[in-house]
Amino acid sequence: MGPDPGDGREVKNKKPEGFRGGSHLLLRSEFWGALFWIGLGAFLAREGSALGLGSLNDPGSGFALFWVGALMLALAIPGLVVGLAAGGPKVPDLWTATRWGKVLLVLTLLVIFALVFERGGFILCTAVLLLT
Repeated sequence: MGPDPGDGREVKNKKPEGFRGGSHLLLRSEFWGALFWIGLGAFLAREGSALGLGSLNDPGSGFALFWVGALMLALAIPGLVVGLAAGGPKVPDLWTATRWGKVLLVLTLLVIFALVFERGGFILCTAVLLLT
């Protein structure tokens, strides 16, 4: 409750319109996911262009990188539109059912795999990692 406006009524603190129900723009997971892919795609396209595109008959070193970035941009822009238009799940809701024990187990096994890889060899280490 807020301050008394002078006539004995208390004023409730109002949240911005659109905030109720988790539809606020900054809470939408689709919006942030699309922004991430747009940023990565723009970075790849810029760096590929800086390396030199060449031509179709004689592609430069940045040809494939540029087109991968352009494809990422083309696929992420509709995702941004959907993220702006639809409510979707909130970002914190994405982590509610995470099984952190399994995440820690996988990270631990990957670190052990990296440490033992040179001595144990590819086949042995990979087999142990996949069977665990």
